[in-house]
Amino acid sequence: MSPTSRLTPLDVTLIGFGTAYALSELNLMRMVGPAAGGVYREIQTSPSAAAYRKSVARLTPTMRKRLRSHYFPNFGHPLLYAIALRTGGQRLAQLVPLAPAVQTFLTVGPCVGAAADITENVVRLRLLADDDAVTDLSVRTASALAVTKWTLAVVPLAYMSTRFVPFWLRILRDR
Repeated sequence: MSPTSRLTPLDVTLIGFGTAYALSELNLMRMVGPAAGGVYREIQTSPSAAAYRKSVARLTPTMRKRLRSHYFPNFGHPLLYAIALRTGGQRLAQLVPLAPAVQTFLTVGPCVGAAADITENVVRLRLLADDDAVTDLSVRTASALAVTKWTLAVVPLAYMSTRFVPFWLRILRDR
């Protein structure tokens, strides 16, 4: 890995979308709030309609409104992390050799994860709006989409971090 002294266009894109993603994440956490956040974490992986209903029943009307309101900006949020992660993968491929399968995963994984996230948001809005829509199948589908989005966002991020961090530390050390 040879460090460059100037930012490339991919670096600028990565920094821009990474920053936009971080700000969007903070905004979503603010919108949901700490009280609804605990329930939100539970419903992300609810195993059944009964477990989902039990979690949602703990929401006050205000908490439920806050949870529902966060889904609308959350339709754009996945695009931010998909672009940031995909750009990170492209930049990493410029800096270090990557196996073709790894490069494909870093390119496609975040996009599939973002599609799963957006689809999950649609399902979750429907579940909050209509109790009759809360079935084992719909809850498990939403949970499977949540696991998919997290896997396809966290795994590429973790992989890239293990490759980027030593690179960045070397640049700082050699200054």
